[in-house]
Amino acid sequence: MEWYFVCDSDVQYKIHNNGKISPISDNKINKINTIIDLQKQFGSKLDLVLHTGDLINLGDDMKSFDVFKKEYVKVIETNNLKLLMCPGNHDSYIKYFPYCKPVFKYLKNKYNCKYNLIMDWNKACCYKVKHNGIYFISMGIYPKNLVWLTNNLPNKDEPIIIFYHYNTADNPFSDWWTNTEKENFYNTIKNHNILLIVDGHWHQSGKNEWKGIPEVRGAGSKVALVKVINNTINNITFH
Repeated sequence: MEWYFVCDSDVQYKIHNNGKISPISDNKINKINTIIDLQKQFGSKLDLVLHTGDLINLGDDMKSFDVFKKEYVKVIETNNLKLLMCPGNHDSYIKYFPYCKPVFKYLKNKYNCKYNLIMDWNKACCYKVKHNGIYFISMGIYPKNLVWLTNNLPNKDEPIIIFYHYNTADNPFSDWWTNTEKENFYNTIKNHNILLIVDGHWHQSGKNEWKGIPEVRGAGSKVALVKVINNTINNITFH
């Protein structure tokens, strides 16, 4: 079976000085159009979009979040694309005492993922979805909730793609989680069939490897297009 999915991240919708609500930079405005153009090119073979967080610039900016849902979520889903999202650090930034983080609550309702009123927010928004024979596992901002992950990993031969916000390999801004946390995460997944890690945070689109596991980001001005054949990653290109 051959099919495709798109990786996007860090659009960070915000209110600009002119009052307009849009992604943080002009070079990200056309990403949604790129996704729809790719779907027109590949048809039903492209049926999934992963967005790895920083949906908006401030987590309590509901005006910007409403525009994001209208211009991004609705457009993707009305074009028959499945959309899986996780939060980023910007989605957690709120002005009032954190009894509730609106973006996290929205994701909880959308994906039935982990959410509590008062908790360690870095452990929130974990969920898994099986799509086209592959388990897609969200670890939220980064893989801190290893108890949940251990309890939800499928059998060791099942193909898995893990996605979260913070970037992983030794790149700029990868120090937002510690080497010890990364080692603990790796020890949790190392005996499983991890096809790919999808992350964001560093505002560059690219690919590399972390401990032999392919890693891809669509956090810059281009989205990543991932080609899958028979439950293996065949190719990754940027558009």
